[in-house]
Amino acid sequence: MEFALVVTVFVATTLATIDLSRWVFAIVSAGEAARAGVRTAVVCSLDAGSAVRTRMAPWLDGVRGGAVSIQYLPSGCAAQQAGGLPACTGVSVTVRNYAAPGGLWLLGVLPVPAVTAYLPRESLDSSLNPMQCS
Repeated sequence: MEFALVVTVFVATTLATIDLSRWVFAIVSAGEAARAGVRTAVVCSLDAGSAVRTRMAPWLDGVRGGAVSIQYLPSGCAAQQAGGLPACTGVSVTVRNYAAPGGLWLLGVLPVPAVTAYLPRESLDSSLNPMQCS
């Protein structure tokens, strides 16, 4: 009788720990995806959205749904102003509405909080970064 009680608690704790670990892994993956995306966005041209999403894809494999938004700051900026000065001061990439698949213990999905990464502007010129922007 005691063995049955102890094994039940042990198995429940083990399964809950596995699910919690999968959720934490999904949060870390979303953060890494945002960092990889913002790095690509900051060195590539303003229209490099597909390159950014391609660079982020390996980290977002294990999560479902969601949206990625890329924002060049200030809003509506151009790669270059008159006189060759940069108009964009930075790039922000946000990963939101993703969910870690429910595992062995918890059924359904575990929501992953929104993650945002920001970097100041570098070149925004794809020709200078062919390996990063392709």
